[in-house]
Amino acid sequence: FGAPPTSQLAFQSGACMIPHPEKAKKGGEDSYFLSKCGTAAGVADGVSGWSEVGIEPSRFPRQLMANCFHLTLENPLSTPASILQTAYDDVHPSFLGSSTVTMASLDASKLTVLNIGDSGILVCRQSGTSAFSVVWQTKSQQHYFNCPYQIGNPKDQCDQPNVADINHFDVLPNDLIVMATDGVWDNLFNDDILSVLSPSEPEILAQTIAKFAHQRGASDTCMSPFAKEAPAKWNCTGGKMDDAT
Repeated sequence: FGAPPTSQLAFQSGACMIPHPEKAKKGGEDSYFLSKCGTAAGVADGVSGWSEVGIEPSRFPRQLMANCFHLTLENPLSTPASILQTAYDDVHPSFLGSSTVTMASLDASKLTVLNIGDSGILVCRQSGTSAFSVVWQTKSQQHYFNCPYQIGNPKDQCDQPNVADINHFDVLPNDLIVMATDGVWDNLFNDDILSVLSPSEPEILAQTIAKFAHQRGASDTCMSPFAKEAPAKWNCTGGKMDDAT
């Protein structure tokens, strides 16, 4: 990454995206961006239901995240709300589809988090030589179970960026921030994620978490957050296979 502004904390980022096996050839339907100077990052999960009406679910989130990346090149300290609104407005109307969105930015030591839907963030901290613990996390936004808030095109059929939850949190050097789509959160409890955290390279941690979630998603018997939260009438067991980013 390039050098951040003076006295500015920066993300040291790593990413891993493991697609659903049935979506592997096209690279899945998730997308993400990492700003070059380490002051912003985001993830978007394309809503797969669009494929039922002949629309490719990956197009909208990929264009949205690409727009966000380019906007951070112009202004590395833009807020997530301003980045998202401009990026959303700049998606051409022909890019039909929708996605959840989670974004984060750093301004000095202030973490600003924007969340729409059921992707999200954990902020994890280590005290001395003790294990990491969760000190803050986003809350999922859902219209009803398994139907998250989502922005997209056509705009009159989707939520708008102003529905986002926006929060601010003071972070410390060496905090670990886990940003992921629901392919992770539906399959791993917080304790599962904490069990694999260590002061490792971010790329290695990202790969470890994504692989863990993907393996759990393939299980028919394990207890997962998705199975635990599903309505009783669903008679849900095991994980939920999905893209894990």
